[in-house]
Amino acid sequence: MNTLSIDLRTSLRAAVAVAMASGVVHLLSLQRAYWAIMVAVVVLAETWGSSIQKAVQRVAATTAGCIVGWGVQRLAGSAQWVQVGLLLVCIFLAIYFRGYSYSWMMFWITIYVVFLFSLLHEWSVKIALLRLEDTIIGGLVAIAATFIVPPARANQLRTDLADLWRCSQAQLASALAAIVPLDAGEKEVEACRDNLYSSVETLRAHAAVAPYENILRPLAVRRIRVMVEQTEALGRHALLLAELVRFGSPHRLRPLGPELTAAARAALSATHQLASESPADCEAEVRRACDALEKRAGELERSGEIDATELLFICSVAFHLVRVSACVARIVAMRRQLPANAEIPAAREAVVSG
Repeated sequence: MNTLSIDLRTSLRAAVAVAMASGVVHLLSLQRAYWAIMVAVVVLAETWGSSIQKAVQRVAATTAGCIVGWGVQRLAGSAQWVQVGLLLVCIFLAIYFRGYSYSWMMFWITIYVVFLFSLLHEWSVKIALLRLEDTIIGGLVAIAATFIVPPARANQLRTDLADLWRCSQAQLASALAAIVPLDAGEKEVEACRDNLYSSVETLRAHAAVAPYENILRPLAVRRIRVMVEQTEALGRHALLLAELVRFGSPHRLRPLGPELTAAARAALSATHQLASESPADCEAEVRRACDALEKRAGELERSGEIDATELLFICSVAFHLVRVSACVARIVAMRRQLPANAEIPAAREAVVSG
């Protein structure tokens, strides 16, 4: 995404918000105009969904802070040393929550403002109502400015999902290549692992923000959330399978070669469905192949050709292959139900089949 374009749009949006807020406070003759103008600027974010989120949080936290602060201030009475102590506590809590929660930070700041006005002998219910009114006006102006100067289309989730799908497929292929012969040379398990760990963490970090771009489409948000959860699960099962192969003992599994190869190819075929615009249902095929693999492994264990360790290894491999196919099936189903959206990778761009 072009960061210069984002910065220019955000700056222009802030200027529009200030101009609109100034016009509104002049039209309504608000007593403390700077409150509305300040809120209109500080709740602006790079995306319209985030702006709506911050505006709602600001209004809710201000309302709660005024109510709680007014109640505590009445209990504290006219004892200034108590009010000063509570003021310092609120400042401490506001700064503490600054890096954790915007809502809690604004809640403690609002209580701090209550005690500040109380020490100046200016606090009243009228002041509380004025502050709440200006906060609501500022939030609405910020949202309006975001629609007037719309942000660039968010596509971070799109990139993260596509990257993790590709990375999971490469990790799965490299892990399976350690126990069965597969076509095409894939990266080694060690080379893929760090990249997949990084991709999972990146997806987790961005997934919490991206659904706000669909804040007016709750059904789409739920489906996107399912896609994100299943994508993360897909990466996790690929990682677990790689770790299993790394510490497993596949050297005595030659009698299971045909069954292992069939299960591996079915699982890889399932992940390739992420790149297909007309995906087939490969989950049942993977389950059949894994059932045959486990049945054959049980027969070999009873005949003494493999021991319990190899049998456990095979059962674990089969479990993760089935889970991989289930994750892919869920992702494909959710993607097909979603309308065209720049946040969701197009099928032909999702994975480069190998």
